[in-house]
Amino acid sequence: MIQLKDSFKILLMAVVYFIIAYFGLKLAFSNQQVTPTWPASGFAVFCYLIYREKSLPAIYLGALSINIFVSSKILSSLFIAFGNTLEAMLTVLIFKSLFKEDNFFNKNGAIKLFFAASFGCLIASIGGALSLHYLEDVPAKQFLNIFWTWWLGDLTGIVVITPFLLYFFYRKFDNIFKAPVEFMAFLFIFNLYCFLILGSDILAEYKLGALSYTMLPLVIWGVYRFEIAGSLTIVIFSYAYSVVATIMSTGPFYIKHDINGSLLNLDLFIITIAVSTLTMALLYYNLHDKKLSTETNG
Repeated sequence: MIQLKDSFKILLMAVVYFIIAYFGLKLAFSNQQVTPTWPASGFAVFCYLIYREKSLPAIYLGALSINIFVSSKILSSLFIAFGNTLEAMLTVLIFKSLFKEDNFFNKNGAIKLFFAASFGCLIASIGGALSLHYLEDVPAKQFLNIFWTWWLGDLTGIVVITPFLLYFFYRKFDNIFKAPVEFMAFLFIFNLYCFLILGSDILAEYKLGALSYTMLPLVIWGVYRFEIAGSLTIVIFSYAYSVVATIMSTGPFYIKHDINGSLLNLDLFIITIAVSTLTMALLYYNLHDKKLSTETNG
């Protein structure tokens, strides 16, 4: 029996899912229900990781309500919401059972989440594309584009948003508090990099494209000094600046007359950055943790 406290949590999660999904669908260019920017998938996986079965009604309710709100087609919305819910369940099931991983913050957590989500997102993307074709008369020739956009958008949402939410949920802020001034300096410099390189074409006219490689020393600085916090800073700010620049028809990922394709290219870049920097950060985090334990026990 669901208690009043659980009912409030379910309602709150559903509302948050709806709000996140609403802004994600603002970037739907190929179809009103398909977007290459879908942070709601990451929120759903986070909810299921933390609250397990109690989160399922919230995920389904949030997904159902946003799809009905956007399309007004109840039958297809029922199937799409079911696929979104199964996506979160399957991703966590593969992560925990198949990969036998209980903690994202273990050294291989980011890689395992990526592979688990890659398979989990197939459920929502294939089911969603079929629902749109058979229940909303979307032409068959659009199936592959819808599937690819759906799958990549959901996958990006999971590898970016889920680690971000887990980080704050478990409050792993130690490295920030140890060097707050240095972290603020890192934050300022990386924001400046994002603004000049990822968020605009300011330097393009001066043929200074090679400056994009300056991300590498910033990645090393962020991961070495701030571990998970540094990695997530790189991922979140890169994602935010690049998305805004792309929809404003500027930045390195923009393809003329093809915003959807531009955002898909951006997704591939962000997935690569997220998985690689988080893996480095988690390896160093666990190595550092192990070293501290050894020194304490010694």
